[in-house]
Amino acid sequence: MDRSVTPLLPPLREELRLLPAAANGDGSPAWMIHDPVCNRFFRIGWLDFEMLARWGLGSPTAVVQSIQSETTLAPDSG
Repeated sequence: MDRSVTPLLPPLREELRLLPAAANGDGSPAWMIHDPVCNRFFRIGWLDFEMLARWGLGSPTAVVQSIQSETTLAPDSG
């Protein structure tokens, strides 16, 4: 595999819904993802939200770079 090629992210399912949730115990923001197909809810934190908000950038590297430059979060692409 050629490591110089950045993999593209697969599209997210259109029916998934992102909803605000009560803050986490440490005060950090939280959200819920509702999957209506299986009627399940998944709680996510700030970094997860920021990644999903930038998913359309197309590559993991682009997502990480955007988060690093636009927030105080410090994810790595490792």
